[in-house]
Amino acid sequence: MTLSKEQAIRIFGTRKALCAAMRLTNARISQWPDQLDQKTTDLVIGAAVRVGKAIPEGFSAPITDNDGGIAERIKTVDDAQNNPGGTSRKTREARMQQ
Repeated sequence: MTLSKEQAIRIFGTRKALCAAMRLTNARISQWPDQLDQKTTDLVIGAAVRVGKAIPEGFSAPITDNDGGIAERIKTVDDAQNNPGGTSRKTREARMQQ
């Protein structure tokens, strides 16, 4: 599934906002074909996610409890990123009291 150039612009509201999010010049976006290829579509969707824009239906799959454990793995990764030392909260608190 790919986007048209107009759909890409609509995601961001204006061509200028699309340029800023994609870190491209207006001239470069003007060179895009009317129908974007998969790589460019993926870059547009990625930029939209990064700046918090709504993604058109069909371009992202929701994470649910019935996803084969994906939500739990994401939670584990998030926990690890918030706790880079790998120690539990109780262990950190005990160390701070010493």
